[in-house]
Amino acid sequence: MISLLLKILSAVGLVVGIAGFVLEARGITWEKIPAGYVRPIAAALILLSLGIGGADYWVNRPGTPGAAPGVGGDRYVVGGPVYGVAGVGSIGQVTLNTGDPPEVREQKLLKAKQSIAADVLNGISSLDARLSFVTAALEQSRHDEAIQAARRRTAPAVERTLAAGYDQLMSSQRVVSLRQALNSRPIRVELGTPLINVLIESGTDASGVRFFYDQLVEVQGMSEALLRDLDSAASSANQGADARAYHARAVDLRVRQLTNQSQIAHLAGLGVLSDLGIPLPPDAGFRLASLSMLTPRRPVDRPTVNRLLHEQMDLLARLVGEKQELLGQAERLLERNISELADMPDLRVGGDDPWNVVVGKAISLRQLGRTAEAVAAFERYGQLFGSTDPTARRYSATAQQFTLQLPRLGVEGGVYLYELTAADPAARGDLAVGDIVTAWGGRRISNMPDLVAAIQAAPGDRVRVHYLRLDVNRRFRLRTTTVAGGAAPGGFMPI
Repeated sequence: MISLLLKILSAVGLVVGIAGFVLEARGITWEKIPAGYVRPIAAALILLSLGIGGADYWVNRPGTPGAAPGVGGDRYVVGGPVYGVAGVGSIGQVTLNTGDPPEVREQKLLKAKQSIAADVLNGISSLDARLSFVTAALEQSRHDEAIQAARRRTAPAVERTLAAGYDQLMSSQRVVSLRQALNSRPIRVELGTPLINVLIESGTDASGVRFFYDQLVEVQGMSEALLRDLDSAASSANQGADARAYHARAVDLRVRQLTNQSQIAHLAGLGVLSDLGIPLPPDAGFRLASLSMLTPRRPVDRPTVNRLLHEQMDLLARLVGEKQELLGQAERLLERNISELADMPDLRVGGDDPWNVVVGKAISLRQLGRTAEAVAAFERYGQLFGSTDPTARRYSATAQQFTLQLPRLGVEGGVYLYELTAADPAARGDLAVGDIVTAWGGRRISNMPDLVAAIQAAPGDRVRVHYLRLDVNRRFRLRTTTVAGGAAPGGFMPI
């Protein structure tokens, strides 16, 4: 800025001085300036401009500390701000040249160390913020579990009906939100190499700085692994209890590994701040004291860093051991799943299969996720029994639609009403042939045993029933009615 001002003053003085000589030679007089004074004033302005130009050259001469970038033979660049908020602004870039005088090299080395100190503090702040995001996401997960427990106490049928789809949806959304939060506080590792090179070229030990940036890379990898584990846990919401327990344990272990790795990176950063041997940025103490997840929250000396690093390395070894145990559990689950698939009976519908076997095979195929085969099996039911059973074709068509729409209905199953036997309209409520009952007296109904148990458990005068009915557009709609308690209003079959 000073150099630019000097250049402007020099140019203005030179132009005005020359203009004075030209105007006097042409006989043009300046108002309020006597004729004898014009030439001396012009000469004085020209001399002044030459003096200003010389001062500007002296300030920015080659090899002068603080010279403007690219002036003379000095080509180093220092960007700013050096001390700033994580992820904002630029960190200083310093290049050592062969012809730099010793004092210039010392100044550049100091700038590099200041840039490293600022970047280390930014990295530590990002590590702490990212851990707080993970903790908040898991706290929300535990909050959801408490809500589900309350639902089970107050409305068990509704809770069970919605649980599977809701849990998977909320878990997936939580993973997306956590990823966005982590992306808002990225870990910057790209600045490590140029700054480390400056230290090496100056003969300074750069091993501590390199270790810090290596640990940041490890934290990045561990963060991605946690997001993958959370995705797997979300997809296991509809799996068995053993699979859900495994994924829950995997997520817990990964969070502890991420915390351990972040703590190691934090300690490595504190070690760098201690080894640099320069005054720390003015806000360093405040920024460290503001940490919520990482410790210690103050500058410490190298012996303290080494002692705490040793403790974290011991914890890392124990976590590796836990990971090996978890891999063994995953192998056992996989072997059991393979064994169950090998022992699975043939689910192809045969021409001589009785009606209950055909229905059982179709339902099994649907539960295995083989939707197209399940639909084909229900269609085969109508073909096999439609000529002898007047209810078979309607059941077949309803079961096919139920199988196709099941993912959006939020239920696991139900029972199909194929005939009404209750003579009193009040006893059967609004139920009609073709309806699928999904809840009876507050209890979820997924199969025939569920219905029998629900009727026996609700012998009162009136019972609330939830059921699905196809509309004119062949889409199921959830409805509610009340029926007489203690007995079924008609004939039901699995679907």
